[in-house]
Amino acid sequence: MIFFVFFGFSMAMISLGFFVSTIVSSQIAANSTAYTFILVTIIFELVFSQPDFNNRFFFNDADVDNFTINFTKAIFNLFPSFPISVCFGCLVKKAATHVDKQAFAWVEGEKYTWFDFGQEYHGKLMDGVTYSTPSPLESMRIIFIDMCIFLVLTWYFDHILSHNRGVADPSYFFLTQKYWYQVFGWKTPEQQAAEAANKEAAERRRRRGKKS
Repeated sequence: MIFFVFFGFSMAMISLGFFVSTIVSSQIAANSTAYTFILVTIIFELVFSQPDFNNRFFFNDADVDNFTINFTKAIFNLFPSFPISVCFGCLVKKAATHVDKQAFAWVEGEKYTWFDFGQEYHGKLMDGVTYSTPSPLESMRIIFIDMCIFLVLTWYFDHILSHNRGVADPSYFFLTQKYWYQVFGWKTPEQQAAEAANKEAAERRRRRGKKS
């Protein structure tokens, strides 16, 4: 289970790295961007791996329809470090030895199963605030969506930025017939016509050679 979680997170971060490497055009900018992402990842892990913090500010039942909270979560979910922190916080809260703040005591961890992996967490904080934390499976679904988004963006920007290919494709390249002919290795009607013309010209030259 831990392998599945961190493998998914690693794939999403690699996809993010591909996207960043596509849009960054210089070595200096690449280094600065890499260090920035490392710093942001560390901060996200330190802050959002605390279940009580997330439950109070992001998964509070009283704010379930709050536009600002939902918009902030949507933005944070685009960075894989947020959903993996939420996921890991849920795992640790049940599987690892932790402090029960209501009982004021250390509590032994319990066996964690795949069934638990798909369950939402509902509870109450010490001040009576109720919360509903998404399941770790939901967090992994978000990570998978992030990975797909970054791969699509990488594919798109790799074509439209000139510093990647020398000559940029138009922004609507994926709507052109030429692009999809190239993808599937098909010959465009223009190429077919040119080949036919070349063959015909070669045949005429061959016939002239025989007559001479």
